[in-house]
Amino acid sequence: MSIITGSTQQLFIEQMNLLFHEIKLNKDQLPYISEEAFERFCQSGFPTVRNEEWKYTNTEPFLKRSYSIPDRDNVQLNNDDLSGLLTTFQCHRVVFLNGYFQSQLSVILEDDSSVEITAIKDCLSLYTDMIKTADEILPKDGWKYLNDAFILDGTCIRIKKNNVAKYPVHIIHLTDQNEQALFIQNKNLIIVEQGAQATCIESFYSTALKPVLSNHILHLNIADDGHLTWFKLQQLQDRADGQQTLINYTSASLHKQSRLNIYTLALNGSLIRNNLHIKLCGANSEARLNGFYAPSDKQLIDNHTLVDHAVPNCYSNELYKGIINDNAKAVFNGKILVRKDAQKTNAFQSNKNILLSDNAIVYTKPQLEIFADDVKCSHGATSGQLDDESLFYLQARGISKREAYKMLMLAFAEDITADIQSDELRNWLNRCIEEKIQ
Repeated sequence: MSIITGSTQQLFIEQMNLLFHEIKLNKDQLPYISEEAFERFCQSGFPTVRNEEWKYTNTEPFLKRSYSIPDRDNVQLNNDDLSGLLTTFQCHRVVFLNGYFQSQLSVILEDDSSVEITAIKDCLSLYTDMIKTADEILPKDGWKYLNDAFILDGTCIRIKKNNVAKYPVHIIHLTDQNEQALFIQNKNLIIVEQGAQATCIESFYSTALKPVLSNHILHLNIADDGHLTWFKLQQLQDRADGQQTLINYTSASLHKQSRLNIYTLALNGSLIRNNLHIKLCGANSEARLNGFYAPSDKQLIDNHTLVDHAVPNCYSNELYKGIINDNAKAVFNGKILVRKDAQKTNAFQSNKNILLSDNAIVYTKPQLEIFADDVKCSHGATSGQLDDESLFYLQARGISKREAYKMLMLAFAEDITADIQSDELRNWLNRCIEEKIQ
């Protein structure tokens, strides 16, 4: 990895060094700290635009600020404040405010014994080997090492063996109004045991008036015959000087005959970087990745995916779509890796983009890296504007130009959510997309 440690990086590393040693004095309040991981962070620095994987995503402007760790006791919200962020259907609710778990805002439904939700600090020693294996899937860079060094909080969700979760689990990450720029780190572990099935939603919201830099890691482990549907909804509204930066790393390990459907909806944020790395390590496992992103103004949304076919007879299908407006930028970098022994692999990837302005930019790079010879794989990318003939067709039938644009964009976006089986969940997500498009 090519790392350039300039003055901006060095100042940020020094700032993190001060925060880290401050945290060590109150280490009993945090799940864990690791001096070894922090030393790796200091040595590696952050990837820059000179690194191929970060070529179009410059984090340097967000490293120039002075950040502080949020106060655990500074809780300013109640259940009424959450009302506009909640699903319209019943589910377990796990709320994090400024990086810390909030028991008074969370709801665990008692009539669903298939789901066990515990604090991450109580699970780190129990699942050490699982977390170590999950960490190996993720790229080795400064952001990961920094998260390994310390986290503010997190949760472990376990779906019990041969159980079907009665309700979805909704994890809400919320940053509220703050007087200074905040730095937040979380780690979450989701375990779907053998034969279990569940649906989870992970939402990111912000009402902060000052900048927030969040660095999150999520580990998914799906055992034999397990099924997991995961939704990631990112709505980080910029307010006042509140630039929102989200660095999000997700690893997923799929074992024999397991299934993962994962949806990433990145709708708002000054800078969002999603790293999604999936390893199909059990025969006949299957992964479906769906993504939609809609940056506007000067926002940058970057989706990097890796689907690693490590064993034979596995299937993956990836569809990412983007609508880019104003002076915004989007990045899609998707890679399918088929290892030498992964014969009978079926893997497909597609990226489609609509540019709504002359200044909107998308960088797309679908990739295939195949070392097996008995496979079916394809990839492709398209970028363009809304179809003039379709606009004319709608306007000729009395629909205004504005409404015609909206209808075409919604139809383009809702292709991502079309196969969601739950009508309530699909309609809720489509409303979130529609609000952004409007």
